[in-house]
Amino acid sequence: SYELIFNLNMEKINAKYIFESLVDAWEKKIKTIYYIRTIQKDGSTAEKNECVSCAN
Repeated sequence: SYELIFNLNMEKINAKYIFESLVDAWEKKIKTIYYIRTIQKDGSTAEKNECVSCAN
Protein backbone atom coordinates (compact mmCIF):
# COMPACT_ATOMS: atom_id res chain seq x y z
CA SER A 1 0.00 0.00 0.00
CA TYR A 2 1.01 3.60 -0.49
CA GLU A 3 0.09 7.04 0.81
CA LEU A 4 0.93 10.17 -1.17
CA ILE A 5 1.18 13.60 0.46
CA PHE A 6 1.76 16.63 -1.75
CA ASN A 7 2.75 20.04 -0.41
CA LEU A 8 1.19 22.48 -2.88
CA ASN A 9 3.55 25.23 -1.67
CA MET A 10 6.36 23.63 -3.67
CA GLU A 11 6.73 24.99 -7.21
CA LYS A 12 6.99 21.65 -9.02
CA ILE A 13 3.71 20.25 -7.65
CA ASN A 14 1.10 20.25 -10.41
CA ALA A 15 -1.32 17.78 -12.01
CA LYS A 16 1.45 16.26 -14.15
CA TYR A 17 3.65 15.65 -11.10
CA ILE A 18 0.79 13.97 -9.22
CA PHE A 19 0.00 11.80 -12.26
CA GLU A 20 3.66 10.82 -12.63
CA SER A 21 3.72 9.84 -8.95
CA LEU A 22 0.75 7.54 -9.52
CA VAL A 23 2.41 5.99 -12.57
CA ASP A 24 5.62 5.52 -10.58
CA ALA A 25 3.70 3.66 -7.87
CA TRP A 26 2.07 1.47 -10.53
CA GLU A 27 5.45 0.69 -12.12
CA LYS A 28 6.76 -0.34 -8.70
CA LYS A 29 3.88 -2.84 -8.51
CA ILE A 30 2.19 -1.03 -5.62
CA LYS A 31 -1.29 -2.48 -5.57
CA THR A 32 -3.16 0.10 -3.52
CA ILE A 33 -2.93 3.82 -2.89
CA TYR A 34 -5.07 4.44 0.15
CA TYR A 35 -4.77 8.20 0.46
CA ILE A 36 -3.71 11.12 -1.66
CA ARG A 37 -3.42 14.17 0.57
CA THR A 38 -2.52 17.76 -0.22
CA ILE A 39 -1.33 20.66 1.90
CA GLN A 40 -3.04 23.82 0.66
CA LYS A 41 -1.12 26.83 -0.64
CA ASP A 42 -2.86 29.26 1.71
CA GLY A 43 -1.49 27.37 4.71
CA SER A 44 -4.93 26.78 6.20
CA THR A 45 -5.15 23.92 8.62
CA ALA A 46 -7.97 22.72 10.81
CA GLU A 47 -7.55 23.64 14.45
CA LYS A 48 -8.24 20.96 17.03
CA ASN A 49 -11.34 22.75 18.33
CA GLU A 50 -12.83 23.00 14.81
CA CYS A 51 -13.36 19.26 14.54
CA VAL A 52 -16.25 17.88 16.57
CA SER A 53 -14.52 14.55 17.15
CA CYS A 54 -11.28 16.29 18.27
CA ALA A 55 -12.93 18.91 20.50
CA ASN A 56 -12.91 16.70 23.60
